[in-house]
Amino acid sequence: MSKITLIIIILVAVGGYKYFSSSIGFNTTQEDTLSNKVVSSPYKFQASFHKEPTLHTTTAKIPVLGRLKNTTYVARDNDFTCTVGVSDYLDVTESIGSLNDVIESSKNATIRKLGGEITNSRYIRQDGIKGYEYTLLSKSAWFYKSRVFMKFNNLYVLSCLYRNNNQFDQKADDFLDSFFFI
Repeated sequence: MSKITLIIIILVAVGGYKYFSSSIGFNTTQEDTLSNKVVSSPYKFQASFHKEPTLHTTTAKIPVLGRLKNTTYVARDNDFTCTVGVSDYLDVTESIGSLNDVIESSKNATIRKLGGEITNSRYIRQDGIKGYEYTLLSKSAWFYKSRVFMKFNNLYVLSCLYRNNNQFDQKADDFLDSFFFI
């Protein structure tokens, strides 16, 4: 994997972290169900959020790779935030790297930004697409649970950031399990 690809992956991880970190202390109420379904036709996925997510889209020109479009759906509460982020390499027609390269870059960027340690990790499959799930316990006692998938030239990062609480842990699992490719 090239250094440019690693830089892009780190930029995506940092962008997701900025959305998460800006949600800490964000004062909203928490709903009890995953009643807000998002169906993305362009990125061919569906996910159910605990509240209506906001949509953020940016496009950047990256040397060698061309345009990179980041689309992020974020649902924030005071103690619980979930995100689906998709990076779309618009000008690239061949593979951008392996899932293993992306996993290591994602984990390392998360550890650098949140501190703490990875407490659980495993390979997973979603609709025939190989992915990876990991959980990090931050220095400030927040959990960050993430699933990473690569499909064609798209990188999908699903994440939840929440306080150490069994109720939130189950809600994070419910959110992550609600995601599927269509």
